[in-house]
Amino acid sequence: SCSELVTALSSSLLHSMERLVIMDDQIEVLPDCIAEMQKLEFLELKCQSLKALPKWIGQLKQLHTFALYCNNIPPFIDEMCSWEHIEIWLRFRCLQLEPATSSIEELRNVKSIELGCSSLETLPDRDASLGGLRELSLSRFKNIRCSLDLSETGIEELPPWLGRFTNLAHLKLSNITQNDVLLSGLSHLTSLEELDLSGSNFKSLPSCISSFSRLEMLNVSGCKQLHTIPHLSSSVLEKLDASNCTNLRCLPDFSNLQSLRDLFLGGCNSLECIPGFETIAENFWDLELPGPSGGIQCSNLSNDFKNKVFM
Repeated sequence: SCSELVTALSSSLLHSMERLVIMDDQIEVLPDCIAEMQKLEFLELKCQSLKALPKWIGQLKQLHTFALYCNNIPPFIDEMCSWEHIEIWLRFRCLQLEPATSSIEELRNVKSIELGCSSLETLPDRDASLGGLRELSLSRFKNIRCSLDLSETGIEELPPWLGRFTNLAHLKLSNITQNDVLLSGLSHLTSLEELDLSGSNFKSLPSCISSFSRLEMLNVSGCKQLHTIPHLSSSVLEKLDASNCTNLRCLPDFSNLQSLRDLFLGGCNSLECIPGFETIAENFWDLELPGPSGGIQCSNLSNDFKNKVFM
C-alpha cells in the first residue's frame, strides 16, 4: 500500500523530498514518517477513505501547497483553518455540502475550490472568509439558481462559460464603462430573470435582451447616455426601471408586456413617446412618469389620457 511504501523510504530520501502525491482510496491515516519531510513543498492527497489530518501537516515549514481530492467533504476541514502559510486546493464530488460548508468558509488560504455537486440547489447565504480565493469551479450544478454581482468592476468581457450556468438568474453590472464586447456577452445568458445595468454609460442595449423570455426585472436607471431600449418580448416582465435616463428618447412597444406592474421613467426628460402605454395603463401598481415640466411630448397618448396622468 501507499503507507507501506512511504514508510519504507530511506531517511535521506524523506529529508530531501519536495513533492509527494498519494493516491490510495484505502488509506485512512497518513503515515507519521511524512512529518520528517521538512523540505516538502507540495502535498497532494487523493484518498477517499481518509478520516483525519495529522496536526504536523501545518507544521511543515516548507509546505506551500496542499491539494485534497475527495468524493465527499471530509469532517476534518476545520483542521486546516489554522494553516497560515499553506495554499489550499480542494476538489470534491459530493451529494451535499452540509454540514462541512461552514468550515470551508473559514479557510482563509484556500485558493481553488471545485464542487461537483449535482443535487445542490443553493449556496450558503452568509459572509465567508475566502478572501484569497482565485478560482471557483461549480461543475455539474443543474439545480442551483445563481446570482452574480460584477458592479463597479473593471471587467471588460463576459466569458462564454457563463452560458453553461443554465440557472444564472440574477446579474448585476451596474456602474460599468461602455464596452461593446461586454454587452455582446449577455447573449449567452438566456436564463436571466433580473438584469441590473444601472448607472452605466451604455448608449444602447444589445438586441439579445429581446430573447430573454424569463426576464422579470430590467434596471437601467441612471444610464444617462442610453438613447433606446430594444424590443422586450418577455411575457413575465414585471418591473422596468429607466428613471433618470436623461437622453432616453425611444421605448419599446408596451402593448405585449401584460405582466408589467412597476414602471419608473422619472427624469426621462428627452422621452418622445411611450408606445402601447395606454393598452396596459390599468395594470400598473407603481408608476412614475416625467411631468410636462420636463418637456415630454407623448404624441402616441390621447389628450384625455395625458390630462389624467400629468394634471
